[in-house]
Amino acid sequence: MNNNKKWNIAVLCASLVIPLAVMAINYYMDPFWCFPFSHKYNRYQEIINERIQKTNYLTYGDTVYQGILIGTSRSTCINQHSFKGITVFNYSCNGLRLREYEKYIKYAKKRCGGTVKYIFLGLDFSQTQEFIETQPLITTAGNEKSMDPDQIIAQVNSLLHRIKTLLSVDSLKYSVQNFRNNFKIPTYYYTRDNVKVHSGYPPQVLDKIISLYLDYYKKKWFPHYTYSNKYVSILKKIKSENKDATIIVYTTPDCDILLKEYVNHGLLDSYFRWVSEIVTVFGGCYHFMYPNKVTHDYYKYFHDTNHTNPNVGDMIAGVIFNDKHHPGNDFGLYIDKHNFAERKKYIEYLFRKL
Repeated sequence: MNNNKKWNIAVLCASLVIPLAVMAINYYMDPFWCFPFSHKYNRYQEIINERIQKTNYLTYGDTVYQGILIGTSRSTCINQHSFKGITVFNYSCNGLRLREYEKYIKYAKKRCGGTVKYIFLGLDFSQTQEFIETQPLITTAGNEKSMDPDQIIAQVNSLLHRIKTLLSVDSLKYSVQNFRNNFKIPTYYYTRDNVKVHSGYPPQVLDKIISLYLDYYKKKWFPHYTYSNKYVSILKKIKSENKDATIIVYTTPDCDILLKEYVNHGLLDSYFRWVSEIVTVFGGCYHFMYPNKVTHDYYKYFHDTNHTNPNVGDMIAGVIFNDKHHPGNDFGLYIDKHNFAERKKYIEYLFRKL
């Protein structure tokens, strides 16, 4: 063998070493949740894009779920394993818009054999805000900026999706970070079984975070708030397309500091319109967004003005499904058309006390 051939072989081998090494690392650490490969070094998972990660998890996992829980980031800290006697997949994602729910529910049902027994529907008051339609950001599903549900679902199911993920530089970046997380555990992360963990913040840090959130709401959100007339039609569509499932609706809580601002900015009429529309469409809901023991004690239960810690997620699962009694419970009201007027008076009284 002459020197040129030896050199060509050496170059070829060297050119294969790097991509094979990248693939091996990405497979072992699996930051995009494409493979059922769990071990002690990938137990602290970075939050990249929950839409992509959870769709991968659902697509390439082998569990057939009996229930789907869906909501925004406010519902991500509800442990899907807290529901007794059933298997539940928490499909909640950061910034999930209400009009996205339908497509992810439909896909989850398809992956679960065509139907599920329960749909746990998490609703936030902020979703009633009228918004200007923008063109969805379309990128490949290996890119953490992907947002469009149709595109994400199509890409995740494409023939070479997992191979592309293995070769991705983005994947390698997060693989390295997930490995580093073993030496410095982050404040919040996902486990390999789709459970979001948030350890919370010290009081002085939380005070600063809440101050920033309040500043945003006062300057950017409240002054431009308009109730969307499309909101109720989206709820009706979700209900009409899921007649084969029991839909259990719950609202997500805000801390008292933010609840008081709803009063100060004259939004209680919109707030009660929201609750009324939910009750009208679904017949009832488990309501948590009102002044109560959890919203009072934000140091214990929140990590900003409207995102609760995992302990609250366990309480919500207890109230909406497990019927678990919490000592001294003052968290969660079931509202239906029969008690709406009575509940409204009671909630108005609680708001006046803030």
